[in-house]
This record gives sequence, C-alpha cells and structure tokens, in this order.
Amino acid sequence: DFKVHHNIGETWVDPTDPCVTCLCTSFGIVKTRKDCRPLGPRPNAGCKVVIEDCCQKWDCGKDCVDESGVSHNLGETWVDPTDPCVTCRCTSFGIVKTRKDCRHLGPRPNAGCKVVIEDCCQKWDCGKDCVDERGVSHNLGETWVDPTDPCVTCLCTSFGIVKTRKDCRPLGPRPNAGCKVVIEDCCQKWDCGKDCVDERGVSHNLGETWVDPTDPCVTCRCTSFGIVKTRKDCRPLGPRPNAGCKVVLEDCCQKWDCGKDCVDERGVSRNLGETWVDPTDPCVTCLCTSFGIVKTRKDCRPLGPRPNAGCKVVIEDCCQKWDCGK
Repeated sequence: DFKVHHNIGETWVDPTDPCVTCLCTSFGIVKTRKDCRPLGPRPNAGCKVVIEDCCQKWDCGKDCVDESGVSHNLGETWVDPTDPCVTCRCTSFGIVKTRKDCRHLGPRPNAGCKVVIEDCCQKWDCGKDCVDERGVSHNLGETWVDPTDPCVTCLCTSFGIVKTRKDCRPLGPRPNAGCKVVIEDCCQKWDCGKDCVDERGVSHNLGETWVDPTDPCVTCRCTSFGIVKTRKDCRPLGPRPNAGCKVVLEDCCQKWDCGKDCVDERGVSRNLGETWVDPTDPCVTCLCTSFGIVKTRKDCRPLGPRPNAGCKVVIEDCCQKWDCGK
C-alpha cells in the first residue's frame, strides 16, 4: 500500500471515514470522531432521523399549517386569525400559541372609573380631565403650578389632583454671625454675602479659588464659612532607593532624584527605562531603573517528561525543549 507521511501537528480527514479527524503527534496518530449533541426524544410523530454533517438530527419538515390551511415556515410568527390577542409561532414541535401578557387590573381607583379593553388588555378608564379650583380643565398626566402657591406643583391623575410642595434641603446651622436667612426658589437658604477678602485686601467671589500669594503650594477657596486653605497633597517620600539618590522639590512635593543614567559592565551609559540584552548572556534582559540595573532571565516553561524514546533535548530561544523529529 502507498503510505503518506504527515508532520507532527498536521491534521487530515481519515480517508476511510469522513467523520473522523486524524492528528500526527509525538505519540503517533490520534483519531477523533466528530462530537455530536445527543439526539433527544422525537419532537412529534411526523419527525424522522437524518444525518447532517456526520451527526444525527430530527427533521420535522419546514412548514406548519394553521386552522385556515395556510402554510408557515419554521420560526415564522403570525396573529391568530380567530383571536387577535393571540400570537402563533411555527416550531419544530408544531404551532405554539401565546396570549398577550397583561398587567393585573388592580382595584377600582375611584367610583367614576370603568373597565375598558385596550391593546387586548383590561384597564381602568377614569376619564381624561381634572378641574382645578379655578374651574380650569387639565388632561390626565398634565402638571401645573398651583395658582395660589407658586411653591406647589399639581398633577392630574386617575385619582384626582395630587399636590406636591417643593422638596427643600434642611437649612442647617448658621455658618457665621454675618449670615441671614433668605428665600430662593421656594426654599430657605443662608446668605453670607458674596465676597471674601484675603490678607492683601483683595476681594474674591464665593466659590473662587486662587494660589496663596505667600505660599505657592497652598490653594485658597472662598466659601460661605470664609477662606479655606488647602496644602498640596504629596505622596510619602519613602526610603532612599540607593546611596546616590538625593531629595529634590518638584511641584511642591519632595521626591528622590537618582540621576538619569545607568552604566553597564562595559562602561556604556543607559537612559532610565532603557532595556538591552546582557552582552555576556543573550538569555538575560537588562533594565535601567532608579534602583540601578535590574537583570531578568528569560522565563521558560518546564521541560516535562520525554514524549518517547526517540526524543532529545535541544535549546531553542534560550529554553530547553524536546525534539522528537518530524
């Protein structure tokens, strides 16, 4: 017989069985039959077993026939001709009917409400209008300002007119002795004036920020409580990275300055953050950091057991691997 050679890792279809895939491995040829889902029970009496893509499946035909004798494709939906509130769907199990899902009707909102059918569901109809104190009609859902109190909003609902007073935050304690209570947008608030005056006699508006003229690392803000000063937040300095580092100030904060260069074994200067291959070992990478030169050996996966007796160890890309031939 004529024999075909295959490389390790190559796959092909078994010439004696198109549903089997072959894989050449270091252990020999491994055959795998196509994985099929279980067939499951027969959906209905009209279904038969067919083979498709090497697997058994049920063939229940492509059409459903409704009560009017009309054919429908599998997956098609339509409205039941005998009941417009029912939807039909053609499935492999036959025609499945679903009635429109309606919310619960709930109790009668008031004595003037009656039940009506809308979009196949029952709902309460309580009329469309509310009449306010001045005899003005308003549609259901309409909002308006109470003509007797501009801080109250009215809403026309199926239960009648619902009034809501504007929600105000609590006033809170007096910020300082110069503050007084005022009404703004229907709510009480403290009015503490609009200006803050700094050490140099300069006026600042409420909410304004500026740099302290006596200390560029301090920010000032004019609030209703007066001028609030905030020093720039700095991270802790931390321990000295190495003996060559010194403390410097940058953007109002202390930091370590360890220089910009590293010098390798051959006297070559490298910039901070630069990487290069170790000239004495091509499997080691060097990185210039503020702590000095950091060396990292290439990370290799474990070799693992010998696949078979014909395999030997070789070095490839700095790592050991098994060579079992082709």
